[in-house]
Amino acid sequence: MTIKQICIALALPGLLLFSAFAAHGDTWNFAGSRHQAMGGTGVAFSDDSLSAYWNPANLAFQKGWDVQLPVTANGEIVSHAVERLSNLLQDASDLEGLLNSYIDCTGVDCQLDPLSQDQTNQIVGFISDLSDFGNQAESVHLDVDIGILGRYNNFAFSALSFTTATVYPNIDTQRVRVGANPDAWIPCPPQPPGSGLCNTPADTLLQNSIEGQLPPGSPWSSDQIGQLIWLAEDGDSQNPLTQDERDILTRVVVEDNEENLFTNNQSGALAAGLSTQEFGISWSHKLPVPGYKKMTGKTKALFSYLHEKVSLGITPKYILGITFINFYSYGDGDTISNVVDTLSDLNNREMTHNFGLDVGLSLRPVEWLQIGFIGRNVNSPSFDVQSFKTVNDRTIDSIELEAQVRMGVALLPIKNMILSADIDLTENGITTVPGFKSRLLSVGAEYRIGMGQSVDLNLRLGTFGNLASSQINNWSMTGGLGLRLGAFVLDLSAGGTFSDEIVRTGRNSYRDLPTGLNLGLGFKWQKSL
Repeated sequence: MTIKQICIALALPGLLLFSAFAAHGDTWNFAGSRHQAMGGTGVAFSDDSLSAYWNPANLAFQKGWDVQLPVTANGEIVSHAVERLSNLLQDASDLEGLLNSYIDCTGVDCQLDPLSQDQTNQIVGFISDLSDFGNQAESVHLDVDIGILGRYNNFAFSALSFTTATVYPNIDTQRVRVGANPDAWIPCPPQPPGSGLCNTPADTLLQNSIEGQLPPGSPWSSDQIGQLIWLAEDGDSQNPLTQDERDILTRVVVEDNEENLFTNNQSGALAAGLSTQEFGISWSHKLPVPGYKKMTGKTKALFSYLHEKVSLGITPKYILGITFINFYSYGDGDTISNVVDTLSDLNNREMTHNFGLDVGLSLRPVEWLQIGFIGRNVNSPSFDVQSFKTVNDRTIDSIELEAQVRMGVALLPIKNMILSADIDLTENGITTVPGFKSRLLSVGAEYRIGMGQSVDLNLRLGTFGNLASSQINNWSMTGGLGLRLGAFVLDLSAGGTFSDEIVRTGRNSYRDLPTGLNLGLGFKWQKSL
């Protein structure tokens, strides 16, 4: 049996073991600036007290002690959420001012000119944008990790705080009726049906469906309904309307209720998050091959790739979870700055106690190859939220940390160099954001430069991307430095994406924002034995 075959045989049982947990978990945190700088890798090669997080099984291969204080932060804007929200807020403000005069205009003395074609397009375009916003998991995520960890040989303790905050749209698709007489804003001259004076929509089935639901005395004509649908289609029969757009257009025409006017729309941004304080004890043990010492010849040589080259590790932990949730209505302001200010006032906090369990597996059959598997929160602990019902009647009453499973491989091709790669075996997500999916692939490298008996400089580089995302250019680059002065180690890391988005912070004010940003800082005292 070749070394390659042995490595595959060693890795396969671990892959099958941890795939049993592979379902749907939370997003993976990049704890520790060294690991963040290396693209978010560490499952296979972690070699200090942070193994308690990345893979407790790696503790069995360490001799010595260390104590460290890691701090990392990661932020991401998904599907141009902030850019689209800033435009939506401004458009909503403009649209309400436009419609209010027509909705409030009653009586014989009220004389208003019909809206122009451009103004009508503005209304229909906004309705279309509103129906689509949130369907691509548009959201903003921020992860902040901080803690203190210590290790002595194959034992470790950890006190880690993981805070994840997410802001995402909560769209009200019920209150969208314009309220103005269609004669005032649908540019379609009076005519008998079928005269050809109005545009004919591609979706005639939707037109027939809406006509069949018209309330008695409705001011809408058949041609006006067709014109509205045609405007929403933008004259493109090759780009059919989504079901949300179809539903909203139906409500625009059919709803005959003052509570369903657009001016009463309750769309907003929902901020929800979870801060967990994890207190764990980690332990790892190398697994011997039974009867190995009595083996001889080729048999012993073969099993030498297994004897004490495989280890298991566990981290039982107590978790204090603090959940929070806050809602901001788009109608309360007209800029993205208002949203940020309101959402930063986090209320509705809830505190829950629970327990978690992490399980790790490490395989090191040869000196140049390391393989690791980690299952975090395999028992899927959950934490209560003060019950909140969204505008579309979805109730949020808990946030669950579903099991995460991650695999890592590290190569040591030459002295002082590590090449690493990690991948999520679970398709992860965020409980509070419908439709968000995450399956991270991380790649990293580290090279150590000896600068004296007690001084080392570590150069690190990495990249990571979400394989479950359809976004273009969602890959992030990371890098960092590590400086060792005797027993003291200082780690720095930073990174981000190459893409940005233009955000409207006021009516005529714009600024660029990166869609991803990563920062880290770490202090460590260590001693090898």
